[in-house]
Amino acid sequence: MTRKHTTERAMILTAPEHPVLLHDALQRIGCGELWSTGPGVDLRPELLPALLSPLLHGLQQELAYKHRLGRGPAVRLRVGVHVGPPASRAAVHRLLEAEPVRELLDRSNPEVTFVVAAITPSARALLGERAPELVTAETGKGLVHLHVPQPSGRLLALRAGR
Repeated sequence: MTRKHTTERAMILTAPEHPVLLHDALQRIGCGELWSTGPGVDLRPELLPALLSPLLHGLQQELAYKHRLGRGPAVRLRVGVHVGPPASRAAVHRLLEAEPVRELLDRSNPEVTFVVAAITPSARALLGERAPELVTAETGKGLVHLHVPQPSGRLLALRAGR
């Protein structure tokens, strides 16, 4: 009889059509060895607090750099962050499609803000005091914590009104 083993993992996921962007951002922050292939990074949960803020800022910088180079239209990326069993990847991808996540990008300047992160309550709990500045929103399936590394446009007014 085989025993099923579910180990909690920290997952940082992006849209499947942009896996190289995550690789480039990890390279930018000196953590390229964490990337294997595909649109996500699976880590031991204890690594998430030290990695999340630098990675989100690295993604923002990488996308801003590519935008300045003028290679096609600007890519704006939604990033999901979760701690739980690996089988929950599909739920994190659905979270990236939630209206509050899309709305943050819509309310920002497309020439300045390229990344929004949707952080599940389990990941937020693990981050503790190292959690980046967050706004909490309801998705219809529960709460999500949202973070924008480089706010702009109407997001600046939202930030000032906290």
